[in-house]
Amino acid sequence: MSHKMETQWDAKLHNAAKDGDLYELQRILDSGRVHVDCADEIGVTALMRTAAGGFDDACIQGRMQVSPAGVAHGGTKVNLQPLHGNPQPLQGCQWLRRNQMQPPAYGPACILLIDEGADVNAATKPDGATALMFAAQGGYVEVVETLLKEGAKPSAKTKDGTTALLNASQAGHALICQRLLASGADPTHESLSDGANPIFLAAQNGFPEVLSVFAESGYPLNDAKRTSDGASPVWIASQVGQTETVEFLMEHGCRDVPRNDGSTGLFKAAQKGYEEIAQALVWHDSDLGLLGNGESALHAAALFGNTSIAKRLVEAGANPRLPNRHGETPIDLAQQMNYTDVVSLLRKWI
Repeated sequence: MSHKMETQWDAKLHNAAKDGDLYELQRILDSGRVHVDCADEIGVTALMRTAAGGFDDACIQGRMQVSPAGVAHGGTKVNLQPLHGNPQPLQGCQWLRRNQMQPPAYGPACILLIDEGADVNAATKPDGATALMFAAQGGYVEVVETLLKEGAKPSAKTKDGTTALLNASQAGHALICQRLLASGADPTHESLSDGANPIFLAAQNGFPEVLSVFAESGYPLNDAKRTSDGASPVWIASQVGQTETVEFLMEHGCRDVPRNDGSTGLFKAAQKGYEEIAQALVWHDSDLGLLGNGESALHAAALFGNTSIAKRLVEAGANPRLPNRHGETPIDLAQQMNYTDVVSLLRKWI
């Protein structure tokens, strides 16, 4: 249970934790004038500020409460957002570091705070973020290891489902993901409110090294849960142009399954002009025919003037005469948009 910040000494404790100042932390804690778990109005504790900054010693000496993954310095709440809705959301840890948080000796600071009795599972209000979530997001391996050793819950969740593993996957911290998995975190049972799980977030943000950790830990990538709109790891990686990630997923048995709207990763790659991704998906037998959205990948390439992709598609067997749901062929769409190169190319295949 955290204690409300009430005095200047409480504020000094938080400032020292934020700065990773071991000497000042020890002096304040030895004064007997503060409670190690004193928290601001949204539950942010000194241990959370230290974990967010990367300080490890102060965490262990206080065993103070850890704050949730949605807190901000000065009492302003920053909610964690589903990543595939916003590829680079401003999250609590990032906000703290951007606003006065320096990168000194946070590891020793964490140890100090935990040794003084800080609660490693304390959480902010109302979201429920913990120190472990902040440390995982920031990539502070020593802090994460310290918190886990001292009893931090690896699968604790915020109100919207955010976990330390989700944060680490989103940020590409493969070693931290490995540590969390070894402590009991499970990427197949952790997801945001929209269904995005650690595998999905790693794919979206282009971290094949994180995906490799999951695969090597026995979690088959081809069975990864899809989001509420039906997006798969392959779909999202194709949508945002993560070539290496798409190739990694396909090599590990993943398929280009359509999203709920009928679009596939190949369709998005053809639409956006990601030639290497389109080539990889074609090589792994992505659907060249009419999709559930009433279009084909070749229609997308023609409509957006992506000649090289259109060439790869027809060479792989895509039908330039195939009508879409409106009765238009890929050539029709290219003509409408005045993409003469695409028109000339497709006519050679009729």
